[in-house]
Amino acid sequence: MLKTETLDELFGARDSITDQIIALTPRDEGERAKLGDLMKQRDRLTAKINEAIEAPFTNDRGELGTPLEDAVKRLEDATKQLKALKKTMDEIQSAIDLADQIVKLAASIIALAA
Repeated sequence: MLKTETLDELFGARDSITDQIIALTPRDEGERAKLGDLMKQRDRLTAKINEAIEAPFTNDRGELGTPLEDAVKRLEDATKQLKALKKTMDEIQSAIDLADQIVKLAASIIALAA
């Protein structure tokens, strides 16, 4: 149950990052570098998605309030925040920070799922 939910959230977050990347038009070298940072975060997230697909999720017993479920809830919240961002260069640092948070949450979920 949580594996499917986790993967849905991770794919949704990656789609949101991709939408940001497509919509953004950097105006200078600094903004191009920030866009490159966002692309790197998307690539890190893709790697975590691949790890999550392989993760056994043996600790998923469907129990509410477990550390695994709590981490998935935090992932959902971070994904909602990412999706709520406007797709502008003014919010690219927020997108980078949220993407980093999502990657870290994915790593903790994978560790808890083992």
